[in-house]
Amino acid sequence: MPVLVADFDAAPQQIVVLTPPVDIPSDGFPIRVQWNGASGATDIEITRAEATISPDIVEQNLGVLTVTSDGQDYLVAVPSGKRIRYLTLDGVKTDEDVTITSSGDLSGQRLAVTVQSGGSVPSPQYSVPACPRRGMIPQSLTGASLENKVLALPDVAGNKIRLSMVDGDSPDSFSKHSWTLGEVTGVAAGLPHNLSLVEPDGSTAVWAFPGEMPTGSPTAFADLRMSVKKLAAAALKSGQPLDFTFKVKADSPARIVLSVPTPSGSLVRTFLGVLPNLLAGDPVVLPLTAPNLASEQPASVTAGVTVTYQGMRILESVSDAFPSAAGNVGGIVVGEDLVLRIFPPKAFDELAPARVGVIGRAPVDCELSIQLLEMNGNIPGKAIAPPGVVRLSSSNTLSTVWIDLKLDSPPRKALACAVRANQGRFLWAANEHGLTRVAVNDPDPGNRPLLLNGVSLANVSQKTTQLAADLPQAQFTGAPPILTSNLFLKVDFSDLTLRYAR
Repeated sequence: MPVLVADFDAAPQQIVVLTPPVDIPSDGFPIRVQWNGASGATDIEITRAEATISPDIVEQNLGVLTVTSDGQDYLVAVPSGKRIRYLTLDGVKTDEDVTITSSGDLSGQRLAVTVQSGGSVPSPQYSVPACPRRGMIPQSLTGASLENKVLALPDVAGNKIRLSMVDGDSPDSFSKHSWTLGEVTGVAAGLPHNLSLVEPDGSTAVWAFPGEMPTGSPTAFADLRMSVKKLAAAALKSGQPLDFTFKVKADSPARIVLSVPTPSGSLVRTFLGVLPNLLAGDPVVLPLTAPNLASEQPASVTAGVTVTYQGMRILESVSDAFPSAAGNVGGIVVGEDLVLRIFPPKAFDELAPARVGVIGRAPVDCELSIQLLEMNGNIPGKAIAPPGVVRLSSSNTLSTVWIDLKLDSPPRKALACAVRANQGRFLWAANEHGLTRVAVNDPDPGNRPLLLNGVSLANVSQKTTQLAADLPQAQFTGAPPILTSNLFLKVDFSDLTLRYAR
């Protein structure tokens, strides 16, 4: 196929890369299509899967052929179904006893060739040398040559080849002469016959060329896309490898020029419908069904994403970050004794807290009491709202335990979050103090980010945001990604689709 080569010092030029022919054995020539799988892939998209086929010649030595005389002519018998490419003529002499081995020896005479297939004898189709041009009539009876005893013919088909020694410059003026012909051996040209390209079952044809594919035929194109898609879909459904062997077949051993560019496309994993996610201060793992995501990075990840702001956000100025999933997290064991997290004195002069939460887990079943107390220096005072009581089951996972507060206005007082376990124990994640989150009602999301594994997915500036999203591919490798935001959000992913290039 032509390949365009760029040369910075010269004009581009075309270099032809020749594809070597292949022999088709009796059981066919294999074409293997093999792709690596991808975890959870349920479909396949094929962009290219094709084969190009053109004929080539298999030369067959026929040995000595039967020759009979018919008047001044000789008849060479052609074995059934064979196309003659070469006849080697031994012992050729003119009626003047001149030995002939090549066309230059004929000295004004011609060797006329008539291919017969039964019935009456036709006019000669070839002569050596060819008949010359006459005025406006072009050269005729072309296509044959004689060199070193070898008569070359254009792969002619018939049951007999009549050889005549003649003079004259055109068929209508040919006059036959007596001559002598000894032994004749032949070489046949074997062309592909009844070519087909079949699926691995051996009987379903993807492409076929009935009959003989003659030399000079246009290159045939076999489109394998639908077949590969069908086979791959069945393999994915049954959990089988994506490994298929097609075959090129012919009625008898043949030779073709075959080109099979590497098939390309994508394996597709789709999570149909809506994947809902509620973000309420804690990271949320995208709820993807088993099996786990492939360890291979997808070529593309797409989904429709709807982000709905719930009217509440984390008050960043007084809230602690949720701990990273990596590493151990230290903390405070909360029992029946009150444990405090004291906020800065003016933390709530502007906004009233709507929720307060503590980050941790219950190692055993637990009843946890959380409330906001006024502070007189370092001494806790009265509660500004009734305590919130939460019953927790034992867990190994950190989360924020929230209580709701019903405050009409900012407290404008120094406050502390007070926590005790009425029953059981609570492990309160801590650094210099217990990790606490405070949420406030705010109609303006403030263009705050929604992150996917730490990568920005959207900056939220209104109640509802619609995204036709091309999602960051690296975040969908190996494990489901994590959504985080300081906004309380409903995030819906519609028809999440991962494509793995092949």
